[in-house]
Amino acid sequence: MPWRGLSRPPAEPVVKPYGCDFASQQPVKLPLDPSIDKSSGNYIYLQIDASKPGTMQLRYGGHMVNSCTFDIEPGKWDYLVRISTQYHWMNSAQTEIEVEADIPVAIKRISVLKGD
Repeated sequence: MPWRGLSRPPAEPVVKPYGCDFASQQPVKLPLDPSIDKSSGNYIYLQIDASKPGTMQLRYGGHMVNSCTFDIEPGKWDYLVRISTQYHWMNSAQTEIEVEADIPVAIKRISVLKGD
């Protein structure tokens, strides 16, 4: 379950922050550096602005099994997803992450962060 409502942005991202709008509700593929440092685990940090409740899915590695789904709350919120708890994230190089929402949303920032 993602952590919503961070009081401040987390530590420096492993990849450059990326912003996009999902007005069409189509999946968006975002490139990842396959040499991401996974030694301490990873989080995916998202800053999302939504006008109504909805659901978001993160996928990687081209397989539905490599995914996580969470609820989106109306308003501008920060979400933190511990992605390194998933086996395939930790045991294979990832080149992209696919993001999809069932409602129009704006992603103001998305980053892969080092774990703790």
